[in-house]
Amino acid sequence: MDMTEQVQETKNTIQCLLNEWTELQLTLAREKLLKKGSLSVSEIEFKRLQQQISSAKLMINKLQPVVTTCLKESKELKEELELATSSTDQLQQSHHHLVSRLETTKAECDQERTAKLKMQAELAEVSNQLSLQSEYCASMGAVCCTLLWQASQQEQMIPHLLAGSQMQSFLPVVSHTLESFLATYEEDPPEGMNEEIQFVLALVGTVTNVAASAVGREFLAKSSHCGMLVSTFKELLSKPPSKHIVRLKGLAIMGLYNLSINQNGLTVLNGTKGLVSLLTWLLSVEGSGEMKLHTLLLLHSLVSDTKDMNVLLEAKEGVTEQLFRELSSHKDKEIREIFLEINQAIQVADTEQ
Repeated sequence: MDMTEQVQETKNTIQCLLNEWTELQLTLAREKLLKKGSLSVSEIEFKRLQQQISSAKLMINKLQPVVTTCLKESKELKEELELATSSTDQLQQSHHHLVSRLETTKAECDQERTAKLKMQAELAEVSNQLSLQSEYCASMGAVCCTLLWQASQQEQMIPHLLAGSQMQSFLPVVSHTLESFLATYEEDPPEGMNEEIQFVLALVGTVTNVAASAVGREFLAKSSHCGMLVSTFKELLSKPPSKHIVRLKGLAIMGLYNLSINQNGLTVLNGTKGLVSLLTWLLSVEGSGEMKLHTLLLLHSLVSDTKDMNVLLEAKEGVTEQLFRELSSHKDKEIREIFLEINQAIQVADTEQ
């Protein structure tokens, strides 16, 4: 039996005694036995009352340890309650602190958001200005380089263009600009990029015109930037055919052919790994008769006077049976004749080997 049941049982016993006492008083009143403060009860009733009082005493003695335990537990619970109240107060203080920090953080976020919006607006303004400046530079570059391209068409102007050190600085600009253009536009540039296209065309066209003169070829062949320029042109030629790329390829092919007329230039070209294989690939994928002719002229220049067996072997491996049939029976007589001369040079070298 737990403490709660014992307490309840004691309450019930006391209540029963009170009820019996009340009933006894009523009985004595009816019988008019209550006289001058004295009370008479029967022996049986008295003994029964004594027994009940004894039972109540026993019950009280029995409940005393339980009551003591209850008081102790009540004290412990009170202490725990006080501790819990203290913890609750601390938690409330922490809560208020966190709420305060949250409000501070929100205020800082609002400030940062405002600053970010301001920076975005400033960035948009700077981007707009940069775009305008870029368009202006592209326009100015296209105009200036087109004028330079036109001037370089006059052979007597080439020595003037080569005077000083500006042309040495011009060649890296051509390479880097062309590389950037090819990296940005894998295919044809979108509409509205005419100035950028004209800019790049004018740069490549100027180099081609410079290489068209003997003094220009000699200058390019001896330049420390010649190898870089040839590699960039080679990268251009490796791109898939497209409208504007074809125009650039045509200028690059003619520029390389002009360079090959110079012995030093021919040495640089024959030392460019994979160039001959690239030219034979161009012959098989380019549909333009003009591109095929210019490619054949360059290939002819590379293989006709060289004694480098690696170049000749590379050319032989690149001319497949299908390409041989196509070019040897081409409707353009000049293409047929140049290709047969190339094939003859390859065969003679193969025989000598």
